[in-house]
Amino acid sequence: AAGELIAETPQGGEVQAGIHFLGHYGVAKVAGLSVAFLSGRWREDLFSGSAAAPGETAPGAEAGTGPSWEELRAAEKLAEIGRKELFVDGCHYTPLAVERLLEEIADSAGVDLLLTSEWPTGCLRGVPKEARQDLDKAALQRCSSQAVAEIAASAEPKYHAVGLASVFWRRPPWKHVHRGEVVQSTGELRCGACRMVALGAA
Repeated sequence: AAGELIAETPQGGEVQAGIHFLGHYGVAKVAGLSVAFLSGRWREDLFSGSAAAPGETAPGAEAGTGPSWEELRAAEKLAEIGRKELFVDGCHYTPLAVERLLEEIADSAGVDLLLTSEWPTGCLRGVPKEARQDLDKAALQRCSSQAVAEIAASAEPKYHAVGLASVFWRRPPWKHVHRGEVVQSTGELRCGACRMVALGAA
């Protein structure tokens, strides 16, 4: 049933009164809150740069050790998918999805809540050792992505909820770079702190 719902409304909508299906990515108003969201996982080969030409080698590498034509064709095909499709395999977002979400965030009037499956890379920086004792760092590495870190930095949300790593954990609040400033056009004081919560099993 969930697969059908996603296929019918990939950008989400109100399923029933008070029940919102957000969709794959976007920024939506829910109960008066601005909610930015990205579903899915990072897939490194969708975000890696273009491969070298066959036979080309990195400095210091042996001649003829570059990628084969088959590898180049596969990499180019994947890069093309990443430029045209928003999601692949039903669960991996592409650079295009991230780019579109960043555009929506830039056009929004601020984000109250950011929802992602993955953790942002680098989210443990500045966290005291005793506050991260219960975290499995290997699991956390598998559940983190640079794309989510970029989205979180751009959105500067008041709250960031993540779903992977099977742990319930609250990160100590931190200050955003730009929030806490007065918005000149409205005179509104932006909230400067963010609280991140992992919503896994307690």
